[in-house]
Amino acid sequence: MSEIDLLKWFKDIASTECKGLEETMKPVESWVGDDRKDWERLKEGSNDERFIRFVLELLRRGQGNTYIDEDTIAIELKIHDIPSVDHNELYNEFRDKLMGVKKREDIFRKLEQSKNSLIKNNLVKIRKLFDYTVGYRWGSWQATYVIIGARSIIKPENDGFDKYIKTAKEKSEDNNFHDDKLLQLKYVGLKVRDLALTQFLDEYIAIDENVKNVVMKTGLIQCYNQRFSETVPEDPKLSDKKQYLSVWKMLRWICTIINVAPRELDRVLWHFGGKYEDKNFVKFNIKNYSSR
Repeated sequence: MSEIDLLKWFKDIASTECKGLEETMKPVESWVGDDRKDWERLKEGSNDERFIRFVLELLRRGQGNTYIDEDTIAIELKIHDIPSVDHNELYNEFRDKLMGVKKREDIFRKLEQSKNSLIKNNLVKIRKLFDYTVGYRWGSWQATYVIIGARSIIKPENDGFDKYIKTAKEKSEDNNFHDDKLLQLKYVGLKVRDLALTQFLDEYIAIDENVKNVVMKTGLIQCYNQRFSETVPEDPKLSDKKQYLSVWKMLRWICTIINVAPRELDRVLWHFGGKYEDKNFVKFNIKNYSSR
């Protein structure tokens, strides 16, 4: 591996022009620059506002555009003011509460009479929250469970979000903050949690299918295994915690070699993997960067 010029490999990928959703052609690093503007916006606002944006990222990462926005999450938090730390009870409570048609209609009728301006001005969105065809990633009651569960763990009302982000930063190298209580929530695995954290911290990298395909098809996994006698699966299953962390360890090592923040590597590989036309990435095979 020491004979592979990883920095050149990374720079070539970052400077490659790719086509976006609106047929716009520009270098990968330019797409990443657009992301940086979003990251700066996420830092603004109160503790509560940034917590809502974090939860929004948990829900919408990888699912495309939906009607979900910051107001939607704020509405959910006002509707379901149920402090609880027992996640299994919380899960069952929202499953029972929101799956029944009559119960959902009773709740909605009460909300229609609310004098709260946030609720009064967003009744159409609230109507969708109680609809079976809701645009949430997992479905209405599952998403509500994640929203309220995240609040019960992070406790944003007591500056909890700042404390959570500080802890996540400090523990980023400790096996990817493996003891994060958010990971106790159903539907919040390492990939989803990491995707949300990459919006707030340089220290995180999220491995999704785009990132996995780049490191797999360019031969990076094979080279890494040979160099370190590691056992990163050639086609890792990202839902498997052990396999996910093996890829995470490899990518964190690359970051130290090329002196790039994990979030930067994540975004470059993600945009490249999703936008570059040749999904076999032949031109960027790691063997082409060998000094031999």
